[in-house]
Amino acid sequence: MLFVLLVFLFPVSFNGYLESEFYTEKEQNSVYWNLYNPKNYLEFKVSAHPSGIGELYLSFNALSNSNGTQFFFNQGHIQTNGKHHNIAIFAREDRYWVQSPLLYLANQDRLKDDNFGPKGEGMRLDFWETYGFFGTFLVSKYKSWDGEAYIGRFGRNFGKTLTLSYLYMKKDWRGGREPSYNSINSGYLRLHLFRTLYLSSEFATSVHPNQPDKDSMNVMDKSAIEVELRRIYFKGFNIAGSYFNYGKFFIDEMSNKFNPGFDHEFGREGFYGEVLYLVPYRAINILYKIRRYKTWYDYPVLLQSPYIVTWQYGEVYAEFRKGVSAKIFAERILNRKGDWKHVFFQIQGENTRMKVKLQYKIKDIGINVNGKDNDYSIGERSILGTEMWINLTGWLQFYMRGAFGNGQGLNWNSFFAQLAIRKFTNSEIFIEYGDPGATDADLVNDPDISDFPYQKIRDRFKILLKYWF
Repeated sequence: MLFVLLVFLFPVSFNGYLESEFYTEKEQNSVYWNLYNPKNYLEFKVSAHPSGIGELYLSFNALSNSNGTQFFFNQGHIQTNGKHHNIAIFAREDRYWVQSPLLYLANQDRLKDDNFGPKGEGMRLDFWETYGFFGTFLVSKYKSWDGEAYIGRFGRNFGKTLTLSYLYMKKDWRGGREPSYNSINSGYLRLHLFRTLYLSSEFATSVHPNQPDKDSMNVMDKSAIEVELRRIYFKGFNIAGSYFNYGKFFIDEMSNKFNPGFDHEFGREGFYGEVLYLVPYRAINILYKIRRYKTWYDYPVLLQSPYIVTWQYGEVYAEFRKGVSAKIFAERILNRKGDWKHVFFQIQGENTRMKVKLQYKIKDIGINVNGKDNDYSIGERSILGTEMWINLTGWLQFYMRGAFGNGQGLNWNSFFAQLAIRKFTNSEIFIEYGDPGATDADLVNDPDISDFPYQKIRDRFKILLKYWF
């Protein structure tokens, strides 16, 4: 009824796109060309924008392939907009962002659902510049499992000198071991000391069913704190640093950083520092970073005593004439499993016609060489990668990227190429060969090519047709 009313009362726009995919691949057990049964995807969008009130947006999808045809609701929202606020009722949308400047307590992919894709639905309120106050409140019901998420962030700016905020998050599983939820309470402070110098601090506590009994841990075991000072400028030097202490049992499944299934950075105490030097009258930056901490985990094992981890990173970046730039970095990680050293070189050039990038990386220098065996690495290896964009004409573009790895008697590679045709109105045609997945995270720095010596070129040919309406 609401949709019909909006159609008659306000301007409504209809648009979407159709995508068809034809491919053949040798690696399949039965090689075939799906020319007569392609994968077709249709997305149909409806939107209305009542002037000065808000908006309505709905999206519907249809997918057709060898398994048949499926129709489903993709996402949608109803939103009202004010001068200093907006309120949205949403379904299956990525509306779970929330600020946590130092600890990074919230990750949208972890908050929205435990399954692939944004399957939650709920309501979100944001307001700002309201008598100096700002805030975010969100409640969401998950659809792929029985549970809810609650988020509340509230704070105030005291001029340009001081910012204070409080954050509460809760992910409730509604069952299982008590407590059947993960909750986070956090406070944030940002103080402007002088010119570009700021002092920031964030403190948080956690409740999680995997934490031991209260008698087995103190307050700091289930808490995390970070204090940061940035930035100090002095004669071309730009200096920043922080101290952090993450409790052994500070578990936050709504983040990547403190999630047992992802980065599991709890149980650490140490410092981070960086120095950036801007070379006068030259487009050259020299950067040095260090992170040193003691950790109680050889994950997933909780140790009786901590050990030290030191990470150091040095980089030189320079820009030259005619769109040419270069970057060199050296990285070293020292922990109980070894001494890990890497070096990286990159040169890149671009103009209005083309862009070319060349990368070379030597990883785990000295590992498994000359009898220095290490069970945690495939050994020292070299990875060479290149990436290229060429505008052949105003409507025809060519793109490719590939990488080649060599180490310890093994050779591996990856390649992807694409020809893009944008000759016709509201349409694109892509002709592709290979698999882009092995090098999509910055070529030679992608673990799929740098850490997997059995990677090979995927012998796949694909034609992709797209049309917008």
